[in-house]
Amino acid sequence: EGGALTEAVRRRPYQVVLFDEIEKAHPDVFNVLLQVLDDGRLTDGQGRTVDFRNTLIVMTSNLGSEVLAHQEPGQDSSAVREQVMAVVRGAFRPEFLNRLDDILLFHRLTREQMTGIVDIQLARLEKLLADRKIELELDEAAKRWLADAGYDPVYGARPLKRVIQRELQNPLSEMLLAGKIADGQKVQVSASALGLIIDGQTATRADAVFEQASAALAAGDATAAEAGYARLLAANPQHIAALRGLAAALKAQDRGAEAADQQALADALEADAVATSAGELLRAGRLELAENSFRKALAIDPDSTAAHKGLGDLARLRGAFAQALEHYRAALAVNPDFLQARAAAGALDGRPLAAPPAGLTLAVPFVHRREFLPRAWRDTAFAYGLEHLGEMQDATVVEDGDHQVQAQSRQARLLYEPPEIIAWFLPRIEAALPEVFAPLGVAPFTPTRIELQMTLHSGGHFYRAHRDVSGPEEARSEIDSRRISFVYYMSRRPRPFRGGELRLYDSDLGGWRFWEEQIWSRIEPDDNSIVFFPSAAMHEVCPVELDSDDPADGRLTLNGWVHGPA
Repeated sequence: EGGALTEAVRRRPYQVVLFDEIEKAHPDVFNVLLQVLDDGRLTDGQGRTVDFRNTLIVMTSNLGSEVLAHQEPGQDSSAVREQVMAVVRGAFRPEFLNRLDDILLFHRLTREQMTGIVDIQLARLEKLLADRKIELELDEAAKRWLADAGYDPVYGARPLKRVIQRELQNPLSEMLLAGKIADGQKVQVSASALGLIIDGQTATRADAVFEQASAALAAGDATAAEAGYARLLAANPQHIAALRGLAAALKAQDRGAEAADQQALADALEADAVATSAGELLRAGRLELAENSFRKALAIDPDSTAAHKGLGDLARLRGAFAQALEHYRAALAVNPDFLQARAAAGALDGRPLAAPPAGLTLAVPFVHRREFLPRAWRDTAFAYGLEHLGEMQDATVVEDGDHQVQAQSRQARLLYEPPEIIAWFLPRIEAALPEVFAPLGVAPFTPTRIELQMTLHSGGHFYRAHRDVSGPEEARSEIDSRRISFVYYMSRRPRPFRGGELRLYDSDLGGWRFWEEQIWSRIEPDDNSIVFFPSAAMHEVCPVELDSDDPADGRLTLNGWVHGPA
């Protein structure tokens, strides 16, 4: 048989094919889709041509969701269509987007639509209870409480399933096991300010304790309030609301210093919780929401190291290194032993960790110098590249010791070892090395060899995430003596292309065995600038976008590798 897709369509050509969250697909999937969307057919592994002309292909994506999340309530999604499409165009190649018949924007889920979703989710729970002939009956107050607790302006209805599991299904299970609910029984569920009331019993007892303590505080009985809040904190020392209540109860008893300590602890815990959520948003690519949350954490606790570290990472993603360094130093001022912040600050200010531990992903050190060559030398190299475009070859990647053309991994044009450039450019590299070793955390060595190639990245060219040496699971080869990589950038001014920046992904500096794909340092391809970095670091060249067909509007580089003793 052929593949899963081709076999299904071959057997039933009149059908709908759904690709969910298409932005997460492997590059090979897009190469296949280009043929399907263009020709309406695809050849399977058996050499048979499968006809897709009667197939409706639907693809969904979360790209641009952060834009939609910031809409005003009731605003139509068409108002932000151009902002969303800018994000979409930054993620997909033009030739892919041009083959789509239409792109539709979903409206953001509203609170009013949650009641119907609550009914759908409850139907699943009722089906489980039906085996024991237990009937679940929720009044409007209970449904309204679930809808409110399960709705998030950013995530929509996603939290609802967890809320039903935690607040309804789990307590029902406990009551069944305890014999408080029998087979064939009708269970009434309502709600109060504390939460759900199942068969006359409040599901969450901690809320009742908190309400009693708060009521005592409001009535002026600070001693009883203190006892209630202390009881909650004995079970959960990180109960933020209880800490704030305890601070208020202590203050009411003129115990100001103790109250300030509890308030500071509550602020720190709340800031950490907000910063943790912001970190999840950051790793999900929702940068604006992450930034707002990190700043909210700092507003709660100006000494939140997690928030300062998060804002530093966010600034590195955007290439704002001075701002990133400021945040890392602020975190270190509070906690000098904060290793991740210390590694990131050292990567940016040229003082990397002397002995980074294995097992942690840390910021990769690099050296970025502007105006690296005298202008006349730069012009000579740029002119040389334009004159020899016709001699350039398709770029290759090294796999299992062999150089192979792999268009799904790398697209560029190369000129290997240009002799006229090598004669004067490599001495410049050698002369720069003494000032590069220390900022990269590399012990000085005498180069055994320096490779050099001239590379052209024009419209659509890229290089997926890779190392310049063999990976941990790959066979050893001659490239493994590479110690330092460098990229010297040349382009017209002002820069006529978009994209093409270099991403240096946070990596395991102590062993170079794994890397963090969501956090990186963004190096802009500025004309006449050069960047040096460890060859073992995972890095990526982002796609170059051009508005013209002129290759000279793209990005030329002199890139290479400094080899050292084994």
